[in-house]
Amino acid sequence: MVETKRILVMSDTHGLKQDDITKIIEKENCDYNIHCGDYLYDFDYMKEHFDYFVDGNNDVKHGSEYNSKTFTICGFKFFLFHGNQLFWHPYHVWIKHLFYEAHQQNVDVLLFGHSHTYLVQQDNQHIIIANPGSITMGRHRKSTYMIITIKNREINFEEKVPEFA
Repeated sequence: MVETKRILVMSDTHGLKQDDITKIIEKENCDYNIHCGDYLYDFDYMKEHFDYFVDGNNDVKHGSEYNSKTFTICGFKFFLFHGNQLFWHPYHVWIKHLFYEAHQQNVDVLLFGHSHTYLVQQDNQHIIIANPGSITMGRHRKSTYMIITIKNREINFEEKVPEFA
């Protein structure tokens, strides 16, 4: 039996109207919804609409269990955190620290936010770091979010632009 899962990933929405977030969730109709932090919404809204989410540096802190999350979907182990905890300049140094963290956590995919820049990068050991960008304040590019599709132990990442951007 072939298992296919679609995962919506967004980050750094910074208080975009909840109705706009809900429209994206309904439009994409994914199996999982994930937020990488800096949402600035009511905590109950987040619990109702997202399977996994973490607090960003601009969110009210909801306890250490919302600093990071580890979970598995279709055999892929994910680590989710906002990313400001390891933020380094210049950017390429930050990327090295993110890969190091992914190796330390022993995961296949590290999802993060904070930079507002869409990124999917894989190292020579097939570990992936991925950032969905920001729907409201994309830097260096357009506003973005991400769809991850897992099928037959294959994982694909798709950059999406919200219709209202």
